[in-house]
Order: sequence, then structure tokens, then C-alpha cells
Amino acid sequence: MRFELYHAGLDNVPKLSVDGTVSNSIHFSHWEGNQTPDEVRADISTEIALNLVASPNKQELTQGIELVTNNHFDTDGVLSVWTVLTGERARDLREQLIPAAEAGDFSEFSTENGVRASIVIQGSDQASPNNETGSPLAAYLAGKEISDDAEAYELVLPEVELRPIIASQTEVYATPCMML
Repeated sequence: MRFELYHAGLDNVPKLSVDGTVSNSIHFSHWEGNQTPDEVRADISTEIALNLVASPNKQELTQGIELVTNNHFDTDGVLSVWTVLTGERARDLREQLIPAAEAGDFSEFSTENGVRASIVIQGSDQASPNNETGSPLAAYLAGKEISDDAEAYELVLPEVELRPIIASQTEVYATPCMML
């Protein structure tokens, strides 16, 4: 499987749309108007992705499509994409992934590490004098502010893969990212 941020050039390409809804795709999303299969439906896209990778019907649900896309950058999007790309390995991190996604999408405090992971990945929902609206982790990794969603995914996804969930190691990033 591979990821590509959604763009018009993908309109006629079969794809899996996670944490968003785009045309000509199989939805694995909690977004309004989604057509996510009932078997994997949940309140947050990361949980849907986890249900998908755990499903004995994964191949049938994905119809063998290898392209994963999303139309925006946020914590639930990053973790949903990472989960679908990673597959079974992500299942062991369910209890860390879902609270981080909920913190990002719903401003829900399930766990402290979930909130911290979301802030590291997507930043604060509220701009402040010392906090730009882009991803603190992407900015930290690039050494500059990142406003392009495709570039943010390019930087952040491998980091999630290398440290099998930022939520479990937020202390590694929290201080350097918050100092940007």
C-alpha cells in the first residue's frame, strides 16, 4: 500500500479514502456523507482503520486497492493513514492511537498522552503568539514551518513508523516542538 494526499489527478483512480470523503473511493471515515462499511464503522477514523486492519474481511473491504488517500492533515488523518499502511502492527497500539485521534478531532481528553500526541502531530486548534497552526512535529523535522499538507504527511508518517506511536513517546518531541 502507498499514500498520496488527495488531489484532482486522483479523481479517476480507485482509492481508499481515510478520514475524509473523496470521489471514486472506498470510505473508511467518520465524516458526514461517508459510505464506510457497517462492519468497521466507528466514531473516529483511526478506530475505523483499526477495525479494518483487524477484520478477517480486509481484502474484500478494500477490494485489493493499494492507494490510500486523505484530503487534509490532522491527527486523526495521520493515524488513520498510518494504521491502514501499517496493518496488523498498528493493532497493538489501539489504546494509544484512538485517544490521540479523539483529542485531535473532538478536543476530547481521554488520556494525557493522547492529548500530547495530538498537539505534537497537528498543533493546537487555537492559534497563540508562539504556536503556528501547522504541525509542530513537521516543523521540528523540517527545521521550518510547514504549511503544505502533502509535505507534512511526508515528514510525519515515517516518524510515526519509526517510533511506533508518537503517543507513547511524546516526551521525545514535546519540548523541542513547543519551542518552535
